[in-house]
Amino acid sequence: NLIIENNFASDGPTVYFYYTNQSQKMQLNNVVIRDNNSIQTFYGFNQEFEMNACEFYNNEGQITISFWGNGNTSYSTIKNSIVRDNLTSKDLNVTDAIIINSNIMGNSLTNNFSGNSAVVNTIIGGGQFFTNDGLLTVKNSHLAEGQTQIINQITNFLTYEDNSEGEILYNDIGNNDFSLSDYSPAIGGGINSISLYSITYDAPSEDYLGNSRPNPQGSNVDMGAYENPFGVPQYQPQIL
Repeated sequence: NLIIENNFASDGPTVYFYYTNQSQKMQLNNVVIRDNNSIQTFYGFNQEFEMNACEFYNNEGQITISFWGNGNTSYSTIKNSIVRDNLTSKDLNVTDAIIINSNIMGNSLTNNFSGNSAVVNTIIGGGQFFTNDGLLTVKNSHLAEGQTQIINQITNFLTYEDNSEGEILYNDIGNNDFSLSDYSPAIGGGINSISLYSITYDAPSEDYLGNSRPNPQGSNVDMGAYENPFGVPQYQPQIL
């Protein structure tokens, strides 16, 4: 429950986690990080963390989110979060990252994944390109331009399954409302649980606003940070 804004750092990050506590995860919940200018907006080294319902926007500098050496248990997670409209040279530069039910859109072209990483139940806007220097799983996610947004660096290091492409249909993207229209193909398009690199990850039980997932109970979760009340996309009447 914190806003971090309007900071300037000419030789360092806005937020820096460095050997903070290797015995347990750092928890970031409901944090807005906006309008900062620094080398990295968020930088973590040798510290595992879990980020939930956070939003990054209008940040400038070299990298929006960067982390590696995640501590003793290896994987850091970003879930129910929105990374949008940042003006950094690179958006994500991460190692051993698990991104679940998040939105990444309107940022710089470049995102890089190292180690063993995954993008699950996540909406990726057009013009966002991912490269991988290690194993990368992209599953049950929506990429506006499809698999062409993944620049696979190493043969057989990419798992790309059950993803969709095209228009996502938000309620009011012009006013930064990224909740899903009732007609969105992202409704029910997620997966409720997944095993990644010998660890099982469940989709978040609540969305960005604290609404229950999945909704309705017993359905598949939606893609992205927001859960729509319907379990499947509704019929959109055609205007002739």
